[in-house]
Amino acid sequence: MKRKKIFSLVAIICTFVMIFSACSSSTGTGKTDNNTEKTAEESSDSNNPFAKQLEITWIGHNAIGLTPTPDTGANNTKKLIEEKFNVIIKPQPVDIFNTEQWNLFWAEGNTADFINHTAGTNIYNLVDQGLLREISEEMVRKNMPEWIKKVESMVGPEIVKQQMYYKGKVYSVPYINYSNTQSHIMAARQDWMENVGITEAPKTIDDFYVMLKKFTFDDPDKNGKDDTYGMHGTQGYNYICGAFGLHPDSYYLQDGKVVYTSTMEDYKDLLKTLNKWFMEGILDPEFVTDNRDIQRKKWSEGKFGVLRDHPWWFAKSTPGNLTQLLSEKNPDAKVLFFGNFTGPDGKSGAMVYYPNLNNQGSIFFGKNTSDEKVERIMAIKEALAADWDWFVRIYYGEKGKHYNLDKDGKIVIVPEETTPEKGMENGLGQYYGLMPIDLNDYKKFTANDDLPPYEISLANNKSYTGVAFALSGVNEAAKVKGTDVSTISNEFYFNAITGKVDIDAEWDNYIKRLNDAGLQEIIEEYNKIVIK
Repeated sequence: MKRKKIFSLVAIICTFVMIFSACSSSTGTGKTDNNTEKTAEESSDSNNPFAKQLEITWIGHNAIGLTPTPDTGANNTKKLIEEKFNVIIKPQPVDIFNTEQWNLFWAEGNTADFINHTAGTNIYNLVDQGLLREISEEMVRKNMPEWIKKVESMVGPEIVKQQMYYKGKVYSVPYINYSNTQSHIMAARQDWMENVGITEAPKTIDDFYVMLKKFTFDDPDKNGKDDTYGMHGTQGYNYICGAFGLHPDSYYLQDGKVVYTSTMEDYKDLLKTLNKWFMEGILDPEFVTDNRDIQRKKWSEGKFGVLRDHPWWFAKSTPGNLTQLLSEKNPDAKVLFFGNFTGPDGKSGAMVYYPNLNNQGSIFFGKNTSDEKVERIMAIKEALAADWDWFVRIYYGEKGKHYNLDKDGKIVIVPEETTPEKGMENGLGQYYGLMPIDLNDYKKFTANDDLPPYEISLANNKSYTGVAFALSGVNEAAKVKGTDVSTISNEFYFNAITGKVDIDAEWDNYIKRLNDAGLQEIIEEYNKIVIK
């Protein structure tokens, strides 16, 4: 049997980048007079809702690291939108992913009419400073029915209703897309399954345990060497956690009260299970020190048999996808995507982030933006959700120039048009064209053989990670003490799994350390601002 080393703990931060995002540029100043409105001389029809020409300052969802300029899409998408809606759009010089640039823009007294933002910034800080204006749910539903319909179809009306309000008022148009609602899935080496006599995907955690053992000890790659593991855990254990009804380092609402998952009895049972498997040698011990790139390299080299990730990373159309990484070095390899299995008490779930409808893509409005401008902006964005052909033109560009259709009628981007720089030049992608794409929309531009991972994900039970409920405010205690709590929790997680601590013997001290770090203050604050 191979000798398996257990490495010391290091902090691991996993991120994944989503979806190609073209973007635009700008250099206008947010100090533009919001009363600059002209009546279009050519528009004399009193029934024309766009008869008055409006000037709109714009902070869109740019590509990371590319600051917009006034010429973004000037001869393409920007021009088309301006002509269709009788507006003059002035992009602002703000890279929403550059925190320093974002903060400086507002600190200098700038503003904008249309505002997207990134997850790296707390948009409600601007609300609390009086820099963003209030709208109403009625305005959103009246002017953007198709947009809201798409969002509700992905997360349900209740979550939309909850998250539309902040401190009892509405400040944004909610947004989400299919990718943000998809659970992470698991994939297994199907050729290994066949080699060790496994004929179907695991239905229970016991079935899964058998799979991991066989992948470790039964020479699944038939190379005559004892050099494989069942699973690698750098990105966590997904369905295994779901089988115990939780994900670590998260806050859930149970019986009307907020609880921290990493203090629950089910969490203790999860750690004991993972510790048992680790000591048996069926988990790659280097999960503690490996980063995501190393994990993927090992997957491509056939070092372990089960991997978890977002469906997007398994899709063959995704550059550098995990299926391709495996097949390049293992041409005969086959992958089976499978759904969540049940745990000891019949629980099941796949990891997914709790829907955040005020995240990237949600729409806010500057404090001086008039109702008239708000409604015009809503009309611009609603058109994307209501008219697929218009969305394709604004997001993907011209057929034959920026994209083509494959034999199944699916959109294929012209290779030289895929760079963020080209997106900025043409004004394509998310800067103007971002809208809530649902799975049905996704199917319109995705090859059929890319759909299975998404269909598995859609069928999974959801097991949320993070703060799994809607809030009416900001948890100030979490902002100050949340990192310390997570650090203690993650340290215990790795030490417990690798056997560096006795879980039962250290449990009470572990809970005390969390509370000393501020856990109870965080929970109390969540209990005050949770929307039940």
